[in-house]
Amino acid sequence: MTTVIRPKNYVTIVIDYTKIDLIRLDNLKLPDTIKWREVTGMKNWKVGSTSVTEGTHTLHSTLLVYFGCYLYGMFDFYGYMHPGGYISGNINEACEETMKTMARGDLLDNDCDRRIDEEMMDGKDNDGDTLVDEDLAKPNRVDGGWGEWSQWACSNDCNVRSQYRIR
Repeated sequence: MTTVIRPKNYVTIVIDYTKIDLIRLDNLKLPDTIKWREVTGMKNWKVGSTSVTEGTHTLHSTLLVYFGCYLYGMFDFYGYMHPGGYISGNINEACEETMKTMARGDLLDNDCDRRIDEEMMDGKDNDGDTLVDEDLAKPNRVDGGWGEWSQWACSNDCNVRSQYRIR
């Protein structure tokens, strides 16, 4: 019998703890099982991690709240770590002009607030600036049309009794 070892995936959140109730992971409040630790030198800021299953997840705030998010995980002999929701782009100095032609996920500061694409297209003022849907984030994720799974293969040493497959 072959034992399949699943990857372990986690999300780490850094936030002003007084605003923790405004954060949603997959549209649910954060789990009570998260152990929060103080961030040195940052009043009210804490950091905590929770495990997540394989697949796509969303982490968002119900109002404009600054927070950091890191995804990390490990599997067999490798690991990964990525900043979550990372958007990189130039701050648009002529943002008044782009409001006329703004497009979802255009990586421009369309509402002149020095932030890029923080609004969701939901008819709400997500960033608290009295404007609605004016600086639109990337489109919601859709099924990417994954291909078929590959055959099972061994990691570096088949005697370890772990296998993997990709698609």
